[in-house]
Amino acid sequence: MNAKPLPGKPKPLKLGRVLILHVEAGKPTTLSIDGQPQGFGELSINADINWPFDLVKIDGEYSFDTEVWSGDNILHIMPPDSDWARSAVEQFLTAPTDVTHFEIPTDPDQWRARLESLSSERANHVGALNHIAWDRIRRMLAVHDLNFQELNRVFGENLKDEVFLMEIMGTNADPNVREARLTNLEQVIYNFVATGYALEQQSNTIIGAYSGTEFARRFHAKRNDLTSTGEVAFARGLREFLTHQKLPYPHMRWSISDGGESTFSSIGFGHEELNLYDGWDKAARAYMGGFESEVPLFPALVSAFEAEQAFWTWALRQTSVMNRLHRTLADEIAIESNWVLSTGHRERPRRVWAHNTPF
Repeated sequence: MNAKPLPGKPKPLKLGRVLILHVEAGKPTTLSIDGQPQGFGELSINADINWPFDLVKIDGEYSFDTEVWSGDNILHIMPPDSDWARSAVEQFLTAPTDVTHFEIPTDPDQWRARLESLSSERANHVGALNHIAWDRIRRMLAVHDLNFQELNRVFGENLKDEVFLMEIMGTNADPNVREARLTNLEQVIYNFVATGYALEQQSNTIIGAYSGTEFARRFHAKRNDLTSTGEVAFARGLREFLTHQKLPYPHMRWSISDGGESTFSSIGFGHEELNLYDGWDKAARAYMGGFESEVPLFPALVSAFEAEQAFWTWALRQTSVMNRLHRTLADEIAIESNWVLSTGHRERPRRVWAHNTPF
């Protein structure tokens, strides 16, 4: 039996061949396998959302143990060749909705034992383990999004609020009100950069399981591009700065219109305090160097969030395809469990192709 992954770590289906489709308008489609151009007469892909994997054929032969990419995205997977895989293919094409047949136990003890067996089978299934591992990333992304929304609200309101200016800068300002306003700003900044850091660290735990795969190669390349952008590098460094250095007093800038009304234009941290920390990387220092006296916080953190969201949207889209086989098989166990639980009144037994799998 395959060893169970450590808690929080997925156990991905690592396939032996990487097929990359090169599609360009006005030109014939070409493909490469494992980086080498591959001539072919016919490529066919038979896909059905209800199947756990797609049927990839090159010149009439099934291409088992293959993942198919086009551009930045993985589109199809076909598991390694095995008796189960070939039987599943035959089942897809002839009787994809056929289910296994067995009697639901009528004895209460046997019925409970059957449910417990199904529950244990699903809980320990690689599909459930992979889902849990990536669900932690999705949950942290949701927390990061909430922190960004709060940051956006607080900065958005304060940058337009003349009362805020008077409460912070006015000579007769109430010190308690000033302190509360500043604390609110500092809280949303720290919460945002903290969850961004947590996402990065949690992804390190997960991505190691994909070592040697095309996904891991692209994941690292894209994350390196992400973290080398100035705004993201600054946001990453800001978390370390706030943790190990100090919480600087924010600098305020505002403009005065012809009518004499004052409006905020930026809230930032000054170079003098930021430069006390020597942990800024090259990209962050280059970004900070583009500002004269202080680094405006809001536009930097907004840009960092948007870049992070684009990266994680891509990553989760790839894992959805890669985990599809395992997830579908785990779902079949859940469906069968509900069928037994309802004594046959709801759901159904698992499909024939989901029975006696090697996963």
